[in-house]
Amino acid sequence: MPNTIEVSQFEQAEAYSPDSITSGGLYPCIAVGFYDKVLKKVYLIHESNASMNQGIPGYIKHVLTGSESKNLKIYVTGACILDGDTDEDIQYVMNDRDYVQTLLNEVFMAEQISYEWPPFNVCVEMTISAQTGECQEEHH
Repeated sequence: MPNTIEVSQFEQAEAYSPDSITSGGLYPCIAVGFYDKVLKKVYLIHESNASMNQGIPGYIKHVLTGSESKNLKIYVTGACILDGDTDEDIQYVMNDRDYVQTLLNEVFMAEQISYEWPPFNVCVEMTISAQTGECQEEHH
């Protein structure tokens, strides 16, 4: 029976087929998932303060030690903007979105990356199947 591996804030994990990997509570955090279609493997990082903590660049290097770039599909979501957020909060979230997009666009081809920033006032959870590479987002 397939397992679902949960990734919490400041964590990262990997899953092989037939398992899946999930991360929720993506406010203001960002989740970046990498699916290797050849190895049927998923890597996922759940990062808060992405532009300040600098965890994603190191994780990209980690992913590329185990997978070839050409075999990867990248899924990105989170960085929710909620009712009641201050202008400063919103700017912080937008800066993190821009930072992550810039990082990924420097390393991967645009057609490999799927950015799914949630609509206003919606938090999101991301689950990726290592068996199929399908990414599902649940909005809350």
